[in-house]
Amino acid sequence: MLRDILPSPVRLLPAALSLCALALVGCDDGSTSSSGNDPGKKDKVAFSSISEIYGSLDSAETVVFLIRDAADSVTPRGERHLTAKAAEAARKFGAALPKGETIFYGVPVDESTAETVTNIAVGHEDTVDSTLMAHVASLENDHLFRVSVDSLESFAAAEGLDGARELVSRWAYGDDSWPELFYEILTRGKVALGEATKDFLKWERISVLVAEEMLVMPLVVYASDRKVDLRYFDNGNWLAPLSGLAVVIRDQKIDRYVPLAAPTGAVE
Repeated sequence: MLRDILPSPVRLLPAALSLCALALVGCDDGSTSSSGNDPGKKDKVAFSSISEIYGSLDSAETVVFLIRDAADSVTPRGERHLTAKAAEAARKFGAALPKGETIFYGVPVDESTAETVTNIAVGHEDTVDSTLMAHVASLENDHLFRVSVDSLESFAAAEGLDGARELVSRWAYGDDSWPELFYEILTRGKVALGEATKDFLKWERISVLVAEEMLVMPLVVYASDRKVDLRYFDNGNWLAPLSGLAVVIRDQKIDRYVPLAAPTGAVE
């Protein structure tokens, strides 16, 4: 059963990994410290770098890096492609992946996210063929949302909110005012992460899966037990491109989640 491979949140990176993780406060990776009287702002969990997460793995563990896609732009023909700066950032992410490791890349159907994966592979100096890159079951809107992301934007505008980012962040942190738009995240988050990573259980020690920001951001919040600071509705913090979540797998089951910072930072 799918539920058998999934932990409940939150089993996070062992605190002894680094000073950043020990303190559970902001570091150079863009994470932030706790403040105020809101219980959700206490005991903040810091984002960890690729090298910290890789260094925490033992010989029996594998990891899937589930990350937000790099920034794109829309052409006059309505096509979405990475900007030059975003492509460079994706190559920098690839360069930060451990040398000497074979990386398995899950390629989503969406063009801009596929371009993100391609540039990450270039940054890792990989010659990727069909044995190391495959179309996989990526995250889909209906894992978390009852409507499309475009519909969320329209609804947010009608409500006077600051776009879908404010709407999604309010829901991710427990505002259940819109049951017609969202599923219950504590239930659907577990299912979505299982569906997104099930294709990777048998692959290489390190895998990379890219998805759009509206889907990755709430899963990072869910997996951290709402202890990462991506409270866009409150302070404008949002998940940065190429940041996301490391899903650590042991014995064909998800063992723990670790919030992941891109080389350029975790929060924008």
